[in-house]
Amino acid sequence: MTVLIVLAWCGAAISAAVVLWFRLRRSRIAARPMLTVGQLVDVEPLTAVVVAGRTATGPPTEAPLSGLTCVGWQVEVQTLVQHSSEWEELVTDSSQGGDLHVYGEGDSRVWITPELAERDLLSGHEAMSRTTVAEPGGGNPREFEKIVDADTEVVVAGVVEVADGMRRLGKHTWVDGTSRAPLDHVLPRLALSERRVRRTLTVFLVIARHHRLTP
Repeated sequence: MTVLIVLAWCGAAISAAVVLWFRLRRSRIAARPMLTVGQLVDVEPLTAVVVAGRTATGPPTEAPLSGLTCVGWQVEVQTLVQHSSEWEELVTDSSQGGDLHVYGEGDSRVWITPELAERDLLSGHEAMSRTTVAEPGGGNPREFEKIVDADTEVVVAGVVEVADGMRRLGKHTWVDGTSRAPLDHVLPRLALSERRVRRTLTVFLVIARHHRLTP
């Protein structure tokens, strides 16, 4: 019985930690400045921001593996190379094509790095680059494809980078990600998580203080 109680407590603690992790991530996102794409020109590099915009309207292109029509694509091929009975190496080749920009007001736009475009921001919403081909089994090589659909509203949490004199948004932390959703769908969830994190931390502080004061 004691073992079952310990396991139950451990399971509850792990579940609580996972919930807190997600809420803390959303709280960190909500604390960032929320800007338009055009405002990024005045932002210092390495600043963490949230930006809302739309993917490109065209020109359309064909994804190389699935043949689906899109405006941008990413392909990753993983090959396990057997050098000897004791040494094997996983070789990864990546390629991309089309348009991975997010567009804002007027002619403003910002490039989204592939690493950021494929990472989801909120549960229930796909990332900017959605998976169309995935071969996670034992095949060799294994192929993965993600595509960006045309004229789709997205919210991006990323870090401002400068490459070749142009600003872009990249993935630097565990907080960064993208979401296929209008901004007014994302903001309420972020605000709710921020309030819940504050309440949870307050409860933890009260419990910790109680244990310190209790002889």
